[in-house]
Amino acid sequence: AFPESTSRQRKEWVLEMYRQLGMTAVEMMRTPILKKEELDRFIGTDQDYENYVRHRKNGKGLILLTAHMGNWELSQIFEGLRGRPMMVLARKQKYKRLDTLLNSFRQYHGAVAVGKGAGTRDLIRTLRQGGCVGVLGDQSGGDEGVWVRFFGRLTPSPRGPIALGLKLGVKVLPV
Repeated sequence: AFPESTSRQRKEWVLEMYRQLGMTAVEMMRTPILKKEELDRFIGTDQDYENYVRHRKNGKGLILLTAHMGNWELSQIFEGLRGRPMMVLARKQKYKRLDTLLNSFRQYHGAVAVGKGAGTRDLIRTLRQGGCVGVLGDQSGGDEGVWVRFFGRLTPSPRGPIALGLKLGVKVLPV
């Protein structure tokens, strides 16, 4: 992905990625004991957040499009604690116990986790009712994806979040 970088740089980046993933796992395990005041202390708000809040208040649906960067799970926990639960599209995990555990953390503060495919009706209903849906957009789009150049290679990107936003007339905010 980074041909101009050294082998040492790439190793450092991989180690940092695993550190961040470990921190995300620890933060997720703390979900049941998190309090709004604790999050307010550590997570600031800025004009981007205020823009999001404005969109939530307008009564139309909203799709938040994020990636596996930082703690992508924290947004739905944060919003649940603030009284604005979200619906999140969650890929089913290979191991059932892990899948159950992750979804229990996601739903602890009010979010609703739905699986790909079966949850599409629920996503549409939520958006039509003015709710918010969180989606990870950096996963493979499979055979039906939109082909984009990523790190110099063509890869299928999911078309669902954008297509759904266009079809229903709701905003898609990258976060």
